[in-house]
Amino acid sequence: MPDTAGVTTSLDAHTPSALRHALTRLAAQPRARALGCAFLAVVLGIAFGGWWLGIGLQGLNAGAASLLAALRERPLWLFAAIVVLPALPVPASPLLILAGAVFTPRLGLAGAVPLALLAVGLNIAWTYWAAAGPGRRQVDRLLHYLQLQLPVLSHGNALRLAILLRVTPGIPFFLQNLVLGFLRVPFRIYLPVSLATSTLFTTGFVVFGESLSTGNGRLAVLAVGLIVATAVAISLVRGRLSRRAETVVDQR
Repeated sequence: MPDTAGVTTSLDAHTPSALRHALTRLAAQPRARALGCAFLAVVLGIAFGGWWLGIGLQGLNAGAASLLAALRERPLWLFAAIVVLPALPVPASPLLILAGAVFTPRLGLAGAVPLALLAVGLNIAWTYWAAAGPGRRQVDRLLHYLQLQLPVLSHGNALRLAILLRVTPGIPFFLQNLVLGFLRVPFRIYLPVSLATSTLFTTGFVVFGESLSTGNGRLAVLAVGLIVATAVAISLVRGRLSRRAETVVDQR
């Protein structure tokens, strides 16, 4: 067993501060910082490589136009990308914005939004099962490398933990899926909570993508308003959870 002296590994799902504390302690680990620095170096290396090869804004715009045209001819490529790529450190929002520009010419918003939601739902489902099954061994090896132990999660705290992770800012979506799957939060809890916290965001980004492709300013305002309203609602839920946690602590 790794030496975990001085490292807090328990997770109290009643309090958001516990999760922040655990993440802070993780960031304090030298090996974790080394992994973060390596990732940053890769990103900077890609950016420098693009500059060195002379890839400018015009080239990027031309490439984006070609990509959009190709995806409109083969929309299933984008559907597959939404199902697969957000399981990696790839943000889902650009893909969903693309979905608005790619799916709506064929299906309209009434068809594009459900299709994007289906792709997101499939991503949420398969990443959970991958983490709960074969991925668990890999995550366990990573935790061993970082000299951490898996938090103990009781069945009664599963719902609180699922909501807590989904409404806590700064935690990548793919990492939320992996953590909840690795901890084996019951799927009947995991899926509804995940869909509830992602449906409005998904809808907003798809509508925003449609507004960009058509130049519809009113639709863009509607989309941005929906995204902002969803963010505010999640912030209110997070605040309520925090106050409830403080009340529980005071009662103890």
